[in-house]
Amino acid sequence: MQDTFFGKTKLHSAILTVCLGGMLLSACETVDETAKGSLQVVEGFAGVVSADEPRAAQVGRELLGNGATAADTAVAMYFTMAVTMPSRVSLAGGGVCSYYDKQENKAVAMNFLPKSSTSGGVIPKAPRVMAAMHARFGAVRWQQLVAYGENLARFGNPVSRSFAYDLALANKRLGVNAELLSKFAREDGKLPREGDKLVQPELSGILGGLRAQGAGYLYAGPLTRRYAEASTDAGFPLSSDDVRNYLPAFDEPLNVQVKDDIAHFSGDVSGSALITANVLGQLNVSGDYEGASLEERSHMFVEALKRAQVVRAGVASGQVTAEATLAEEVLENVSDSYNPGSATPMSALPYQALPASGNPYAAGFSVIDKYNNSVACSFTLNGLFGSGRMAEGMGIVLPAPPRSSADGLDTVMSVVVANEPTAFSRYSGTSAGGAVSASALGKVMADTLLANIPLKDAEVAARLHHSGKPDVVFYEQKSSAEIVESLKSKGHDARPAPEFGRVNSSHCAKSLKFNPETCSSAADTRGYGLSRLAR
Repeated sequence: MQDTFFGKTKLHSAILTVCLGGMLLSACETVDETAKGSLQVVEGFAGVVSADEPRAAQVGRELLGNGATAADTAVAMYFTMAVTMPSRVSLAGGGVCSYYDKQENKAVAMNFLPKSSTSGGVIPKAPRVMAAMHARFGAVRWQQLVAYGENLARFGNPVSRSFAYDLALANKRLGVNAELLSKFAREDGKLPREGDKLVQPELSGILGGLRAQGAGYLYAGPLTRRYAEASTDAGFPLSSDDVRNYLPAFDEPLNVQVKDDIAHFSGDVSGSALITANVLGQLNVSGDYEGASLEERSHMFVEALKRAQVVRAGVASGQVTAEATLAEEVLENVSDSYNPGSATPMSALPYQALPASGNPYAAGFSVIDKYNNSVACSFTLNGLFGSGRMAEGMGIVLPAPPRSSADGLDTVMSVVVANEPTAFSRYSGTSAGGAVSASALGKVMADTLLANIPLKDAEVAARLHHSGKPDVVFYEQKSSAEIVESLKSKGHDARPAPEFGRVNSSHCAKSLKFNPETCSSAADTRGYGLSRLAR
């Protein structure tokens, strides 16, 4: 059964350490950042950007419009979101990034999930990953990029609808530590609402140090011990060595063919990234998705999603490697049992699906720049406001330790899609929503890249989800009656659910450099993000 379902291929993976040639990142952090360039206004179309937090999207648009690369833009957007959306993004957090570099014609993955150290606390990873990305791909001075977040923290910024929503949710439903929430309170003691000004002086001080001294300020200086002690005092033990010794890497992404392009996924190889990649791969090898009706595509997508859940179980059990499942021959084998007129019971597939493991509280962004580089990043604190604790005197929200080794595998993922023969970026995207993130991103990508549906239409279209266990299709309540009836007529147990998933997308049907009119971006209307075109 295994050979018939998966076929036989071999895994080839490569891990590239930071700063090329295996040099330690601390060396990168001592590079004279003044050697980097300054911003310059560019003429014409400059890029596309989408983010879960509006101010970050505006910062991204400004940078792209002034000639920054996708890497520069990502660094500034991250430090901005650490200020404007600290409920999900923090200097102490983790996540994933995917980056496609046109000059190298190569994509890399950066996987830095917030996992427990041997001491018990969670190592802060994101700032060092941003430094690594900037050292390799950036063009604008580091100081200029970090200053965006620093100034917002020091002088204040209007609370966005995104953060106001998280504050209200944490206060009313999740019971987040009241002392933590009080750090964001107004002078009258109430939590800020949309539009209220929020000043974070302690956080601005830390960002000022990172701006002036680079990421080494946190990882190789006096702040290292101070942070470790603050985390320990908050109940999450860390040693200075835990923080100092963390070194990110540029990894080989999970790669799958999508028409003439390659999709490069970041994320855990047994999590949402694998599911989305496998769904796309199945639909691509079938060749039928583009010409099918809406009802037929819905059935195809659900059936591919069910098989992808089974593939994930096979990977998690060690029966097959994640990379092997994305080979064309294997994808054809996996799809071989597809019946266009009938639902395949999960019990008829070779492995039992695994329970999904992820919280919905992540936030990210997607970018394509004028040079045809692209980046997508998604960040998390392992829960809304993470642990519910803050590093004393630093203004940094501490992430929650994962509850198990599998916790968070479905929380964050990112993807960039590139056309290697012509070296241009086609798509970049992220998804949040926990267990439903894979199906949400998979549907948007399949509709946009395989069915040639305009990106904004694909983003707002009703979504479908199947977790593998139970054997139930969940459809958004706004789904058309025709789709629901079609699924039921084929034997699917279809049930309504509230809207799900938060997808950020940037897409160019043709090269942004030569055909900018084909480019667009979209923030999910199910959330409160923002998308922008840079000119």
